[in-house]
Amino acid sequence: MVNTKKLLVVLLAPFVNNMNIRRALTLCFAIAITSLSVHISAVSARELGGTTDQVLLVPLFVYATLLVHFLPSLIKNKLVLIICGLSLLATLFSHLNFFVHSAERHDALQETIAEDSPKVRGLLERIADVSREYSSIGSRTETVISQLLATETNWKVRSALKIELAEAKRKITLWNQLEELKQELAKLRETSGRDTVTSEVSRIASVSPVTVRVSFGLLLALLVDLSGAILWYEISHGKVETSNNISKSETEVIENATGHVPILVDTPIMFCPKVELRENTKLATTHASIDKDVNAIILAIKEGKCRRTVLSIQKYFRCRTSRAAELNRLVKEVLQAQ
Repeated sequence: MVNTKKLLVVLLAPFVNNMNIRRALTLCFAIAITSLSVHISAVSARELGGTTDQVLLVPLFVYATLLVHFLPSLIKNKLVLIICGLSLLATLFSHLNFFVHSAERHDALQETIAEDSPKVRGLLERIADVSREYSSIGSRTETVISQLLATETNWKVRSALKIELAEAKRKITLWNQLEELKQELAKLRETSGRDTVTSEVSRIASVSPVTVRVSFGLLLALLVDLSGAILWYEISHGKVETSNNISKSETEVIENATGHVPILVDTPIMFCPKVELRENTKLATTHASIDKDVNAIILAIKEGKCRRTVLSIQKYFRCRTSRAAELNRLVKEVLQAQ
């Protein structure tokens, strides 16, 4: 039966020993931002074409987004700047398309919500009632009736014309009332369906709402893409702080296994937990041997028997140039740390 606790310790030991909290948080933010950017590009590609076009546009936009985020941290070449610039333009277009369409969807949703509001329903009912009442009046125009009334002498006909004239005037009144209700409905729909923040910013800046939306969409797209590229570059090229995070218990494990206390230098040393101590005894012994040589060189430098140069260390230890250079680097790091 597999020991789950032991398996987790073995699997997570490299990450615990070689990754500090700042680096772990940077990795989490980078993954989150890149995932968000890829999702935005995929949604934008689905909005641009038909079913057949989407099969090609979605991977194309996603590929351009991944190039912007990962290429600067993977390849060091001047040609990369050109490729990243072109990929950034394509990614900005896809993200800008997403933000603009998002604003349009917001307006459509607000209009739908406004249609279901009590005020709009009440105005629609009043408009319907006034329209029915206006359509039920079949009188002639007020001008025609006035001309007939001026020439007519029969009192019965004049009475009928006066009644018809009153109906004509009421028809004009209903028409004016209907127009006012329609204007009020249009104003209510415009107020309920528009983005208040965008409207106020466009009013203050004296630009159109479309310009405001495009500007903010471009700003958000740049923020997402550039921050993702910077975070991945920091993860790939940032200095890993491992030696300064070695705990006392880990030092005691190595000391008990080798009889030497390891010197804390910037060389990454993999300290394994006690459950894996037997398999890593040779590794700990090798580092302890290096620490012993470094201590001897430091002591010789203090006594004046050796200088802090590669040639002097090579003569003092009678070793190869590569080993002398490595020991000289470790001595410098230890003396700087002190």
